[in-house]
Amino acid sequence: MKFNITPADLPHLRNINLILYGDSGIINGQLDVWELVENILIFVPFGVYAGMLVKERSWWKVILAGAGFSLILETLQYVFAIGASDITDVINNTLGAALGMLLWKGFHRIAGERSFMIAQVIATIGTVGMIGMSALLLIANA
Repeated sequence: MKFNITPADLPHLRNINLILYGDSGIINGQLDVWELVENILIFVPFGVYAGMLVKERSWWKVILAGAGFSLILETLQYVFAIGASDITDVINNTLGAALGMLLWKGFHRIAGERSFMIAQVIATIGTVGMIGMSALLLIANA
């Protein structure tokens, strides 16, 4: 949805914010808390899946993977001028990955080995739903 730009707009769209929780979250003079929450929530599934994959490995590997993937996404935002690259987003995305891993570990401890099957069913339902929503958006905007 961010690709509604012209080539003339590109020099003005590239922006990097290296100030933690700085002006990037300020809209109309107020802190946009919802944007911060969204950046955390968007990476929770990453942490869940990474927690499922690494099983007995150290938690810090999941956190590093979340931080690395977030950094790649923020770099791509800068390269393709599709949004502001922000260190706050990297921090919040990393927090989301850590939260997802903790949620998975807790769920796995409660549900035991059935947790993998339950997670697969939920992931399949979510994937089918997202594909359906994407198809509807493509049809509606065609």
